Order: sequence, then structure tokens, then C-alpha cells
Amino acid sequence: MTREIKCRAWDSIANEMYEAFELKDFTGGLAEHIIYLQFTGLKDKNGKDVYEGDVVNIKHSHDVGGDFGDTNGAVYWSTSVNGWLHGNSNGRPGKSMWEYCEIIGNVYSNPELLSK
Repeated sequence: MTREIKCRAWDSIANEMYEAFELKDFTGGLAEHIIYLQFTGLKDKNGKDVYEGDVVNIKHSHDVGGDFGDTNGAVYWSTSVNGWLHGNSNGRPGKSMWEYCEIIGNVYSNPELLSK
């Protein structure tokens, strides 16, 4: 089984996101102002690649409690479950409901999306 290993990078000085590249193609040096964001291997409901630090909108039409009916959250690695989760703006524990998620931005370019 092979897994596509790629990432993208946020330049905190230029305030710019460098789009996906495969690690084998990376020739640049490591810089303190560059934040590398890993591809999760997951796709959102539209088939778009999900990266660490993406902000997703979650619309789960059958969410009885209402915590994930229409909320935004950041994508992050959880060491407690050893997997990728997304947060939510309702203060509830992270979930992995990727079939209900749509990428709407990232935590660096669009931090305001997390205040919804």
C-alpha cells in the first residue's frame, strides 16, 4: 500500500501559502518562518485534498445535538486517537466526519472563519 506524501507551506513573513508539493521534490532549506502543513490523505465532500490547518465547514443534516449542523473547525492531528480530526465552533470534542466537511480556508489565511 502506498500513500501520497505531500505538504504545503505557510510563509509567516510573506503571509503566503505555497501550494502542494511532494516531499521528494522539495529542495528548499528549512526556515523558521515557514510552517509545513501535511496532507492528511483525506478528501472533503467535494473531493478536495484536506491539509493540516485547513478550516472546514461541517453540515451534518442528521446531527441530533446540533453541534455539527453548521459549524466551522480546524483540521489537526490528534495524538489521543492517532488520527486526523476537525474541530468545531461549539466547543465540542473533535470529530472525523469528513463526508460532511467542505474546506473553506485555512487557519493562517482565514483565522476569522474559526470565530463562527
